[in-house]
Amino acid sequence: MIINRVAFCLIIILSLFAIYCSIIIGLSWDEFFHHINGSHRYEYLRTFGKFTDYNYVDNRYYPGLYDTFHFLVLKFFLNFFPKNILEIKHLIHLSFGFLTLLGLFFISKNIFNKEIASIAVLLCLLNPFFYGHMSINPKDTIICFALIWFAHSTYMYCVNIQKGNFSFVLLASLFMGLGLGIRISFFAITIPIILSALVFLVMNKKKYQENLSFRKISVHILIFLIISFLLMIIAWPHIHHSLFLLPKVILHIIFNSITWNMGPTLELINGNIYETFNTPRIYLLNFFVFRKPIYILILIFALIFFLIKDNEFFRSKFNNFNKKIIVIFSIIFFPILLAIITGVKLYNGIRLFLFVIPWLSLLTAVCFYYIIKNIKKSFYIKIIFSLVMISLLLFLQRFIYLTPYHYDYSNFFHAKFINTEKLYIHDYWATSYKELFKLINKDTSLNKINSDFCGGDRHTVKYLANKYSGKKINFVPYEQADYIVMINTLSTDINNKSSCFLLRPGKDIVTVKRLGVKLSVLRKLEK
Repeated sequence: MIINRVAFCLIIILSLFAIYCSIIIGLSWDEFFHHINGSHRYEYLRTFGKFTDYNYVDNRYYPGLYDTFHFLVLKFFLNFFPKNILEIKHLIHLSFGFLTLLGLFFISKNIFNKEIASIAVLLCLLNPFFYGHMSINPKDTIICFALIWFAHSTYMYCVNIQKGNFSFVLLASLFMGLGLGIRISFFAITIPIILSALVFLVMNKKKYQENLSFRKISVHILIFLIISFLLMIIAWPHIHHSLFLLPKVILHIIFNSITWNMGPTLELINGNIYETFNTPRIYLLNFFVFRKPIYILILIFALIFFLIKDNEFFRSKFNNFNKKIIVIFSIIFFPILLAIITGVKLYNGIRLFLFVIPWLSLLTAVCFYYIIKNIKKSFYIKIIFSLVMISLLLFLQRFIYLTPYHYDYSNFFHAKFINTEKLYIHDYWATSYKELFKLINKDTSLNKINSDFCGGDRHTVKYLANKYSGKKINFVPYEQADYIVMINTLSTDINNKSSCFLLRPGKDIVTVKRLGVKLSVLRKLEK
């Protein structure tokens, strides 16, 4: 009970702090695209297909279900808070982050117990990448939400099969449809869950033979597929006009994902520049080692050790423990291995695999639970616990200093280097521009500014400049500019493969920094 109470208090504090961060952080450059995409899909549905100008950028392979829903909710709240569009957008995203945590709690409690569930939620909130993305990521955070609730619905369907609870079929359909309505590849990350459910049904056929008839299961699967399919296409106008071409579209997405022009074309890894469709196989491992909090690394390796050394403890506490832990490991590592094998386009570190973090938090929670329950039994467990707590305290210091750019976290293996902006991309979402323009507003020496920009979306940069700078900023081509606004990213000029900071020399007039690393700058150009 003490564990639950302590965890609950910390969860409340971190949740309130997350709300604060969502209000002060800037606009991520993906948010503009999704806002426009959502508004166009909404107009298409509102006019029953009469609105035809919905091809913003190259979005014919993007279903756009959440974008449409988000725009509808945003439109409603703007009636009451017309000047707070940025804050409302972030709070809508954040609400799905909180619902993801709620889903993590329920499935963890049902699989293991309430103590592990509370710890899992707390550790998920203490993961800087999940925490930092909750309010600014209109895709990956929602994928987390859809996956965790799909898994919970599927699990509850299996364990309640003898009751014939049809509601879980509908819930699983809803969350599968939502996931597919965001990204077609969502199906791939659900494969371990689906296969586990099928294995469970086959293994328990004799036990629940009255409730596991072939006809009943077939009907459930058919309903599941129909609802998921309808939700996927409901806000996808391109498919409405070519429904029979859907298989071709899906195949195009699968086989052309590595060359699809959406997303960054270049990635900076340990000081080396790579095309995003040709990143090294150790890309994710490199990110895991240098950017993951140390306490998470300790808990993961400790868990593997405890599972081997004292598996009897876990099996005595939880039914079918080994089967459950294998499923959790498969949910985490199957998509990662699939991405490595197929060579899909990788960028922005673990962002595209944000959905693994709640499950990783569950694994580390199992380890933390073991340590607490056995800390009096062994000296080496006391040592591990001490290392976890020391690294956690050191992490919290960096976590606070990074506010509100928690997704840009790096551990001390990475942070010990000088000029880390030369080694890795920082602030890939460009959310620090808001703070930068506020600082420009305070600089009385700056008046009319002719500026270029490097990094981020042009529309987003202009919007933030107009709203927060308090200056007359004219965005002009580089040749005509006296200044340049930049984030620490790679130039979009593929003929000059280098960072914006290196390609555009000059004197930094205004700088946004965290932990000694420059996130964004206003630079006086030297020509």
